[in-house]
Amino acid sequence: MATTSLINIDNVAIYSHYDGYEVGMCLKLIDMINTQFQIDENNVKNVGYINAFIASNITNTSIVINANEYHCNYMYNISSSNNTIEVFKDNYEDDKMIYVETLSIFDFICKYSKFFNRETRKYESIFDKDEVILEVTKNYYNSKTVEVYTKQTAINLLKFYKKQLKRFTKSNPNFNYYIEKINEIKNAKRFKIKA
Repeated sequence: MATTSLINIDNVAIYSHYDGYEVGMCLKLIDMINTQFQIDENNVKNVGYINAFIASNITNTSIVINANEYHCNYMYNISSSNNTIEVFKDNYEDDKMIYVETLSIFDFICKYSKFFNRETRKYESIFDKDEVILEVTKNYYNSKTVEVYTKQTAINLLKFYKKQLKRFTKSNPNFNYYIEKINEIKNAKRFKIKA
């Protein structure tokens, strides 16, 4: 039987038919992060959580018009403005969702990237190879925001920023902009997940 979930991202409801438990959601978030930043020759486009989540989980998700019609095993409320995820789990006794916890997306991935394998009686990683998750603090005018990257996303962005640096002289303001972007990634909080 499938473990279903309802994922609310910035108040847009998305139904997911399988892998709705926390470890499965962790994998979906990783896929979302890897899809979130689209890089072409001259631009980095952040397509946002909603578009990235749907695009990366297209075979498993659908947008829901009336979320109340869906009874799921799990429900997740994701806020892109503060990078948090609220977790709710079905209480089978009274058929209601019970609140489990609220974590930053970074902390959620760190917490649920390992699971206990009952057959081997060991904790195992959800990844086939080592993965690094980065929490990047960005300065926007007078405020700070946080973005979550995977190692591959960070590498792709660093390559793009370094390529852009070559286009400008050190006296050009764009040069300093790309230096700042590179430093944001270099100074990020990191969590290594061993395979």
